[in-house]
Amino acid sequence: SDVLIGPAAETVPVLRTDQVSAGFTYRKGHWTSDAEGYMKNNAGTFEYVPQLLDDFVPGDSLLTGSGKTRGIDMLVGFREKGHHAWLAYSFMVTANRFAELGSRDLPEWFDQRHEWKGTYQWNVGHWELALTGVFGTGRPYTPLLGTFMIPLQQGDIAQGPLFGPLYAGRLPAYHRIDMAVAWNQCSRSSCYTIRASLFNLYNRRNIRDIRYSGLPADQGMLVVLAEQIRMPDKAGPAADVYG
Repeated sequence: SDVLIGPAAETVPVLRTDQVSAGFTYRKGHWTSDAEGYMKNNAGTFEYVPQLLDDFVPGDSLLTGSGKTRGIDMLVGFREKGHHAWLAYSFMVTANRFAELGSRDLPEWFDQRHEWKGTYQWNVGHWELALTGVFGTGRPYTPLLGTFMIPLQQGDIAQGPLFGPLYAGRLPAYHRIDMAVAWNQCSRSSCYTIRASLFNLYNRRNIRDIRYSGLPADQGMLVVLAEQIRMPDKAGPAADVYG
């Protein structure tokens, strides 16, 4: 959850991280390969838990604990006259633990386990053509399970939303393809580039988050709406001139 912490929040600890990473780069002929693995241990991680969540802890909704991140980044590239291509893969897993939530590991909101990126660039004369593709598995979100009844005084009842455990669900995968065409020209005194690009060729409507809102209805009932917050990924052209 996104939480704004003011300077007066003295109970929020400082986040401390110990990180170890190792990797290698190998080149042979037209090929390049690169890989790096990393481990991070965090102390002072905090998470805001709204009151209506399934694993809410009464009296303290801003939890502090520890966490760890493990991941690896790999890349393979190819370059020959007029052609340049590379393919990258990233794996990351995060796990935060809070005493109030028991033994369950809680992922970070940005925990995207797998991501692939690829680019192909073709140069011929003054022209340059580039294609880029991205695919990533879904990030965590908190699912809505339904509603529950709340007894009130004088026999009345009200209805409230019932959420699943924090970050227990996964959004749909993210993917898109971009294309760009450029024309490069140099003279004795200067160089300039005219570039046109098309973002998200097939107009994929990727989801960034799911936002919930409740509307009161008759007799204490509640209508809970789930709104998919989509990324600004509408297909469209763009043009630039560089001097």
